[in-house]
Amino acid sequence: MSSSVFFRKKIMINIKRICRHVFHACWQGLREFPHSSLVAIENEIHSCEYPYHGEIRFVVESALPIQLLLENQSARKRATNIFSQLKMSDEHVNVVLVYVLLADCSVEIVVNFSIHETTEKNHWEIIRSNLKTEIHAGNCERGVIDAIKNVYRILKKYFPETDANNYVLLDSVMTLVPSQSL
Repeated sequence: MSSSVFFRKKIMINIKRICRHVFHACWQGLREFPHSSLVAIENEIHSCEYPYHGEIRFVVESALPIQLLLENQSARKRATNIFSQLKMSDEHVNVVLVYVLLADCSVEIVVNFSIHETTEKNHWEIIRSNLKTEIHAGNCERGVIDAIKNVYRILKKYFPETDANNYVLLDSVMTLVPSQSL
């Protein structure tokens, strides 16, 4: 394949992705996650955290801001940046970020170093794959709640209970739309 053909295909893919994100941001938004679903997810996060040494943060983003699309940022890179910007990599607390980018129907799970080094990597891929399947089927709330339960099963297995109150993250779900910048 010549370089010009490759370049044209790459541009077409990027244009399709940009259009999908703009459409999703303007007409779809976060309707896959109504307020009642966000409350149910927050409640599940809160109920799972005690008494295990670990935290979870759920972030759902309708579409990427145009600047990130022009940079062709992947969902994985975006999730990693959010993880870093929220200062979730604290070494003293085991933290898991579950990130959903609706316009790409992408799911990413980011864990801090202690979890990464201690757990089996296939656990996270299974949770990610199951959540993505549920989102494709339109079962967004159920998929996220199941993912949260499975994350805490892993944390419970690998990390002991603790009396210390190491919980530093809010249990609230973070929702991002393209007009917001993080």
